Amino acid sequence: MIPEKVIGCKPIFIIQVTSLIYKKGLITAYENLSNKVTNSLRNGEFKYGCKATSTYAII
Repeated sequence: MIPEKVIGCKPIFIIQVTSLIYKKGLITAYENLSNKVTNSLRNGEFKYGCKATSTYAII
């Protein structure tokens, strides 16, 4: 355990920031995946009766 004085802030704050960065990363990855699927649909790459469904991620 690193003493609080060495870090300069509380461990809970570090956990919250790390969690925010992780969530942002997940949201960004999900948006990139959604964009790829949308672009594929627009380009007609899914031609064989694939049903396109929207998925909403609640993070």
